[in-house]
Amino acid sequence: MRVSVSRWVDGWWGYDVFIAHRRADAAQYAQDLYDKLRAEGISCFIDRVVYGPGDSLLLATRQHVAKSSLFLLVGSPELLKLRRPVDWVEEEIRTYFRTHRQNPKVMLIDFGKIITDALDQEGGAAAASHPILRQLAPFLYIAQDAQSFTAPPSEVVLAAIRRNLMGRRRDRTRLMFFQGAAAILAMLLIAAVGLGLMADQQRRQATAAAYGNAAYSYSASDPTLSLRLGQLAAGYGSTATAQVATLRAFNSGSWIYSERLDDGYDAALSEDGSKMAWVDAGSRLHVRDLGSGNEKSWTISQSDFQIAGTGNIAFISGNGLVTWRYRDGNGPGSVTLWGGDGAMLHAFNGAFGRVTVCGPNILAAREIDDSAVKIHVMDVRSKSDQIITADSSGMSSAIFSPLGCTPDGRLVASASDVGLVIIRDGAVHEIAASGRIEDIQISDDGQRLAAFLRGRADAVGIFDLSTEQWSVVIPLEETPGEASGFIRFLDANRVIAASTHGWIRIVDIGTRVVKALPDKHRAVDQIAVDRATETFAVARRSGTVTVYDKTAFPIARLISTASSDALNENFDAVRFSSTGSLLLTSARSGVRLWRRPEPALLAGLNSPIEQPSEAVKKTFGAVGHEHSGIEPCSKSQNMVIDDAGLLSLCVRTHGRDELLPTGLSTDEFSPAVVTRMRENLDFAVWSSDDHSRTFVLNGSQIGDYLRSQKIWSPDQSQLSLLTK
Repeated sequence: MRVSVSRWVDGWWGYDVFIAHRRADAAQYAQDLYDKLRAEGISCFIDRVVYGPGDSLLLATRQHVAKSSLFLLVGSPELLKLRRPVDWVEEEIRTYFRTHRQNPKVMLIDFGKIITDALDQEGGAAAASHPILRQLAPFLYIAQDAQSFTAPPSEVVLAAIRRNLMGRRRDRTRLMFFQGAAAILAMLLIAAVGLGLMADQQRRQATAAAYGNAAYSYSASDPTLSLRLGQLAAGYGSTATAQVATLRAFNSGSWIYSERLDDGYDAALSEDGSKMAWVDAGSRLHVRDLGSGNEKSWTISQSDFQIAGTGNIAFISGNGLVTWRYRDGNGPGSVTLWGGDGAMLHAFNGAFGRVTVCGPNILAAREIDDSAVKIHVMDVRSKSDQIITADSSGMSSAIFSPLGCTPDGRLVASASDVGLVIIRDGAVHEIAASGRIEDIQISDDGQRLAAFLRGRADAVGIFDLSTEQWSVVIPLEETPGEASGFIRFLDANRVIAASTHGWIRIVDIGTRVVKALPDKHRAVDQIAVDRATETFAVARRSGTVTVYDKTAFPIARLISTASSDALNENFDAVRFSSTGSLLLTSARSGVRLWRRPEPALLAGLNSPIEQPSEAVKKTFGAVGHEHSGIEPCSKSQNMVIDDAGLLSLCVRTHGRDELLPTGLSTDEFSPAVVTRMRENLDFAVWSSDDHSRTFVLNGSQIGDYLRSQKIWSPDQSQLSLLTK
């Protein structure tokens, strides 16, 4: 490869020496001379080395002779014998003189005075008639004895060549040219690399700034998205804005979602939290394995599903699914059973106004026609449908009348115009109530029923299913105007009642003590209860889902969903997994799957503390991390309370004061112990008698923690929209 490149350069640039000779007798001497000169770094032309098959001798000869500095002719006996019709040596000499009119350099090696004698013969007449000798007569001859013709080139010949090339060597010129060119190219390359690095750095800085600014803008409205954008900014060098956004978002008190489906409508979570299902805007039903990420989907017809209903999808036994559609102006409703592979197993049809899942194998539905109210109890295993007909004169004709049932479906409860309707083993019993029943739930043991009663004063009613009598009716709140409500058992002795007017009450059934939660003035859409951890979640039309612990203290606010108007529902489903580690929300703006953080930054305790828990210190410990860079806020205190009574921690970082919102209000949390801020503090703790709130202030610690968590990540098209 190196030889071929060298020949290409010589052919393009030219040669120091062109060796002309007769192959008949001077080929070996010419080859030896070529080798000697090449060994000294002198570029040479010799036809047997340079020419190859397919070359045009005429064109190649003219090209190589014209680009050579010194023309050297081997004066062998055969030189005197002319060749016809073309004598190539004669052609080479003629070409050289034609292209080197100014100061030509010609050397003739004369062996045994062959050339000299021929020139002197007949007083020079022979030279005048010989076309080669005639052209060589004026130039220098290097005399060599006859024996030198068969020996390697002598030092005399080599020295003469060197002298003739002094100041004329093509290598020298070529070296200077290529050195200059190389220097220019090197400078251009350095400049190009430098400009490229600068451009790349500017691009990275611009990308980091875009992600950082977007992260800050979402830090209060969508902390999970903010944290992900902050991570992306860190990958491009991060910015102060991104680091501040990470502090704000992580300390906001929100959980982190690992799944986000903006085109998802109703959704369901399997009991063990291993699978989730949803329906998209194209009426495709999706089932995703949350462990492996594998997903199946298939198209369902509009007759199988009603977009934006109220929880129109659920998991059933055998990894199956059920979807349903309520009756409307477009036609009757249906309940459709699906296998995990997408096969439709069965369909139940009817003018359904309410469907509820009693257990993994039993569904209940309420159907209304002109003459009667029908209660369907559907067994998903046997595909059977038990229909109980009740006289519609006493039953409530409201399409969405409440419906409750025990897991085996043997007991079903609904509402009538005057009270409660109990269907036990197919028998219908109607019981009067002190108000219109808005919602009902049957306890896990099937012994009691809780009802939200709407009247002059909204109330909680507890119905004893064994005696079929109201055992407790507890007034809660006078609510003017149109309103509805929800009710759920928190445990065997407590229920939670929530109104679309915004208030929430916790009722102890035994003591009849009512605990009012701080009023948020926004309607409640859904309630979910996690029996494993004794926590519950309340979803409001404001777009916020608040998670409460068993003492009804708000331990998290899940922020991502946009607010709806005050009249229409925002959330249609809120469900915990059986372990309480996952919470699924389905709303107008899409589906989210939230993960309970470990360790929790907001936790219950028995007495005030001044330091974070051991679990928090172990997870966010400062070993091997740089300092937080946190300074005391320039304000008079680090706890800031705004006009709405919301609490924030004030810190100074990157040369500016920043508020880290907690999502807590003064009527929810009144800290008795507050960490005094100091420089490079990694943690801050606010503590009351029964709860503590920890702030993690070291961004690098947060970054390490987030890398180990499952966090939703937007694709490139979503990133483009989010960072505009």
